[in-house]
Amino acid sequence: MGTDDESDGARKYVAVVDRIVDDSFVVLLLEDGGELVDQHVEPASEMDDVEETDILHVVLKDGSVLTYQHLDERPGDSADTDGGTNAGATTTDCAAASSAFVKVE
Repeated sequence: MGTDDESDGARKYVAVVDRIVDDSFVVLLLEDGGELVDQHVEPASEMDDVEETDILHVVLKDGSVLTYQHLDERPGDSADTDGGTNAGATTTDCAAASSAFVKVE
């Protein structure tokens, strides 16, 4: 599940912010290769600049978000010109998208 990071057991995912619960927890739906593979709950205080439906590239390790990056769209969507879906997009496609990573402390 997820793409291995080169460093010690971290995993990369495309994630969608599913919901924010009581301004306390952010629920992320984790995707790999365009498929929903898991969900992750992170304290909202660690991700205070996200909103519901945001698309992110996240790096998880030991059950916590190490870093995340906002994406303008799911990887591969902009290259899709025939109106179909690009379920084959991988989490490694995230490197070319959007703004800088946010380190979670």
